[in-house]
Amino acid sequence: VAGWHLRMYLTAARLERGLYRLHQFYVVHGRLQVNINVQQRVYDAKTNTEKLLLKANGGTLFRVRVQGASISASQLQNLLPLYRDGVTDDQALALSEKALERNFQQKGYFFASAKASRVSRGGPQPHVDLLFQVNLGQHGDFAGYGVKGNRAFPTATLVTAINPHPQD
Repeated sequence: VAGWHLRMYLTAARLERGLYRLHQFYVVHGRLQVNINVQQRVYDAKTNTEKLLLKANGGTLFRVRVQGASISASQLQNLLPLYRDGVTDDQALALSEKALERNFQQKGYFFASAKASRVSRGGPQPHVDLLFQVNLGQHGDFAGYGVKGNRAFPTATLVTAINPHPQD
């Protein structure tokens, strides 16, 4: 329709959402330590518009792999804190190990363990391989629990306290 103009105002929330979406684009492509910021804002009075000049530093390319268990790339991205935080130090790897272990333990692998290793690769496209070696162990079924040796509280009270709530 002639004469109609859509005006979209640049708010702080829209800018943050846009920067977040750019950040996620880089993360999906293996750039976990991306840094994006606004370098300059250029106002054009003639058109009443503003151009944003952004600077993006993608950082090192990371390739995250899991051996010993099957898990999708999207599940990894949702599960591992290193994707969310963009940090790949030893502490972040330890937190990611624990997250993987919890994930598989919730699926019935009660003795699952995960160990991370980091290997830097040179060459025409330098990158870092993050390998999570998972040992699932035996799959088990939760048979139940019991209370023994209790004299301080009625057994029914203790069972009520340790019973998981339906939303858990």
